[in-house]
Amino acid sequence: MGAAGVSTAVAPVAAATPDAEWLAFKARFVGSDGRVVDNGNGGISHSEGQSYALLLAESANDREAFDRIWAWTSANLARKDVALFAWRFDPVKGVIDRNNATDGDLLMAYALQRAATRWKLPAYAEISRRIRADIIGRLVRRFGGRLLLLPGLDGFSFVDSITVNPSYFVFPALDLFARLEPRSAWPELRDECLRIVREGHFGPADLPVDWLRVDQGGRLWSDPDRPPTFGYDAIRIPLYLLWSRRAGDQALRGIRAWWLRAQANGRGIPASINVATGVTSPELLSPGALRVVELALSGRLSGAALPMGLDYYASALWLLAGQAAAAR
Repeated sequence: MGAAGVSTAVAPVAAATPDAEWLAFKARFVGSDGRVVDNGNGGISHSEGQSYALLLAESANDREAFDRIWAWTSANLARKDVALFAWRFDPVKGVIDRNNATDGDLLMAYALQRAATRWKLPAYAEISRRIRADIIGRLVRRFGGRLLLLPGLDGFSFVDSITVNPSYFVFPALDLFARLEPRSAWPELRDECLRIVREGHFGPADLPVDWLRVDQGGRLWSDPDRPPTFGYDAIRIPLYLLWSRRAGDQALRGIRAWWLRAQANGRGIPASINVATGVTSPELLSPGALRVVELALSGRLSGAALPMGLDYYASALWLLAGQAAAAR
């Protein structure tokens, strides 16, 4: 994920249209070859970033950029053994982790299907269908009385438990896939993902965590191999719920309450909190993450434009919050 919140010295510029914000994002983070650069992580690229840029290009009706980003993605991240994508690419070493990241795959299929509809391109629809088929065939497990979405092909399934990441539940994509294939596993999977984000809250603050473990009885635990934090990953849980028009969902109650309490202290909202101990990080939420907070708390976004100087992840969150607001 991106680096922690940027300096509060970053100032917004005059209000701009969503298309103007996409052009600014594209100029800063999308190379001429279509590679999306995560400047908060040493200039790497990943399937998540490629898929975010695809969605933003489609929304802006920028087919040239979409095709360019997809061409780089399919040439450099597409795996040959399965219709999924290696998640991490180094500009010097190339692919340095060929394991997939399921949120990137979901977003990729979602962006391709949207592009196929917008520009009447059946080839993109077919690629989306193949990705969806391999997500269902390779990344979905029935375990503990639940239908679970693995975060990746390798490293998340154990004899007595399965690790899931609720921030990978891209509800706008899951809703679309359930509509496209109503007799498939997508509707049940979408409903189980909703069940998990509603049940998977912990600690006095009643917050979700970045990573969960599901045991054989279907019980949810904070993953013992990772800190029990509500942070950079889990900020996307409210983002995707709002984007899928679930602003009233019960899963948002604890999150909204925590953000309101943090706002009331006048020191800003911490970038993360340990839900077990209540200890918060010294870093504050980035302006991009604060756009998600703004939408969750007020139901709308101000006319402020994308601030200059944000890193990749903060900028992506800013624009994705705009996508969520437009879908409401």
